[in-house]
Amino acid sequence: MYGRGSGTAKTATGGGMALGGRIALALLRTALLTTLAFLLLEPLIRNVHLDREEPMAILLIDESASIRRTSDSTIVLETLRKWPLELAESLSELGVKLETFGFSNALNPRELNSWSTAQWRGGQTNLDAAIKELEARFENRNMAGLILATDGLINRGAQPEYSNHWPNTPLYTIGLGDTTIVRDHWIDRVDHNRVAYLGNEFPVEVIVQSQGTANELTTVEVFSGQQSLASMSWTPASDKVSERFEFMLPANGLGLQRYEVRCSVATNEVNSQNNRSAFYVEVLESKRQILIVSDAPHPDVSAILLALQEQDQTEVKVLHTSNLKDANALLEAIEQADVLIAHNILGQSLGAMTWPRLIQMNQKPCWWILSDDASQSALLSFPEWGIRLENSTGLSETHRVRANPNFGLFQISEELETACQQWPPMQGPFGNIEWSAAWNPLFYRQLGNLETAQSCWAIRAPSNDRRMAVTIGQGFWNWRMRNYVQNETHEAFNTLIQKHLQFLGSESKKDRLTVVAPKSIEVDQRFELTADVYDAALIPAQGATITLELTSEDGATYPMAFSERNQRYVLDAGRLQEGSYTWVASCQLDRELFEQTGTCVVQGLQAEFSSKPADHAILLRLSERAGGSFCGALDSTTTERLIDALEATAMPSVILHEQIQLDPLIAWEWILWCLIAMLTVEWVARRRAFGY
Repeated sequence: MYGRGSGTAKTATGGGMALGGRIALALLRTALLTTLAFLLLEPLIRNVHLDREEPMAILLIDESASIRRTSDSTIVLETLRKWPLELAESLSELGVKLETFGFSNALNPRELNSWSTAQWRGGQTNLDAAIKELEARFENRNMAGLILATDGLINRGAQPEYSNHWPNTPLYTIGLGDTTIVRDHWIDRVDHNRVAYLGNEFPVEVIVQSQGTANELTTVEVFSGQQSLASMSWTPASDKVSERFEFMLPANGLGLQRYEVRCSVATNEVNSQNNRSAFYVEVLESKRQILIVSDAPHPDVSAILLALQEQDQTEVKVLHTSNLKDANALLEAIEQADVLIAHNILGQSLGAMTWPRLIQMNQKPCWWILSDDASQSALLSFPEWGIRLENSTGLSETHRVRANPNFGLFQISEELETACQQWPPMQGPFGNIEWSAAWNPLFYRQLGNLETAQSCWAIRAPSNDRRMAVTIGQGFWNWRMRNYVQNETHEAFNTLIQKHLQFLGSESKKDRLTVVAPKSIEVDQRFELTADVYDAALIPAQGATITLELTSEDGATYPMAFSERNQRYVLDAGRLQEGSYTWVASCQLDRELFEQTGTCVVQGLQAEFSSKPADHAILLRLSERAGGSFCGALDSTTTERLIDALEATAMPSVILHEQIQLDPLIAWEWILWCLIAMLTVEWVARRRAFGY
């Protein structure tokens, strides 16, 4: 194209091009093709990015109701509403960003402008929960310091002095509240059973605090309505003392019963609102009886027993067939039981009758646990169960469990699903386990990362017969121990066992409308309900309308409606005032009305209404331990004083974080435009010189 003869060749429109021009165009095209060939090799460019991390300070303010208990509470609250914004402006001049949080029962992130509407009505003071979340949020951040404003009156969670969750940064504390000792006595705590049984007596323990009322007679009474059930008198021996009162009250009425503890008002007492405290007890006719029959003591049986004993309304009895002395006592226990747990007794017999036959004759729901070779091999003798175990070798294997995502007999929370995947493996038989379609798998076996469709725990719930569950394997005690190690509580494991036994002992007829609601909450918690609706084939129905009518103690009614979310129905009724509430949920299905009822107790929190003086000494100790300082009470603390305290402990500078990134060269747009420009220049010059 740009060779020797192209310079003098004549075309229809062009006049040719000199040698220098032809060489330039040839070099231009060579450069273009070379660049394209190089880009085909996908070259990478090393880029260095610098991110600036400015120093940050955290302001944590106590939002509990005890902050309002001062004579000048209006001035204090107005100061707290303006103070975060003033502090943020002062810190910004030093190049420090301020993030603010409130806390009562939990950490509450707040924007700077939101403090102008803060109300300080929290029902608890749980500083431990707040600092745990702060540590997780700001670990390894460029922290200038943590500023804590509180009265030091901690009534929930662990004591902050013994916590190891404080962020690794200096702590600066500001004292709120009133340190003056006032004349008052109050009900500090009421401990009682949640459930009692008709005709029995139940214990109630009342702790009364006295402050500045020495040598004055005090009377503590317990009322049911206007009837006084019990009373005790006490004369404080000093100006600051507490006393414990123990009462035994009769359970005379069925259902949810309201009781009230009243403490007499002292002379010139500052606050009489904290002299009363209401509590509720559910009175039942009898306990649910659960009988565990095992061939011998076993750690799995102990784990199940401990989980069931957490429920006040459940009474559990354990009998071992290996040392059975009185067969009549066992038969009587079976007759009285509501639910049976049969552990490793399949294949054995009582006299001439097999255990499955004996339990069927008594028409009892039963949970069969098969953890040894003998009971697992005995499955071959009961083909009517619809379980086929292919294990002719007698070997065993370990496997983890995975919750059945489609299990619908009772609710399995997301927390429980996650927890069980982290629990230790069970030990079960080596081989396949086949279940008939009548069984509802609760857990599947998981071998390493392989998710199998073989169940190790399933439930059969026929509509015209007693319910039955079978678990093949062992390791419940390991689950319970790991649950406590991970969460410092047995709640997830206990909930699983309790829900399972509660379902087995309930009526076999499945309700087409089921509502799950808490029976007891505190005034600063939200009343939240969930519901499930089923069609005539007992398949979850969508698009249903569920209404709820909430009725308070004084007869006021509040109509509400559930909303559909993630194939379930939910309702958030918000925060309720202290008292007892009844609710009725209803839904129209196939021209038939279905209803479910329940009760909920909203309990008041007395802790924030005590007259204890503010504890600023604990703030001083916390600050000194964390390398900060106690800046004094709020009324004597200025923004300048706090800034000086922050600067005195070596204010951190900006941190530059270097990030190295490899970017593909072909992603640079300017290369594309350069190539297009080279093509354009070469094409235009060639056309003008050589014609069209």
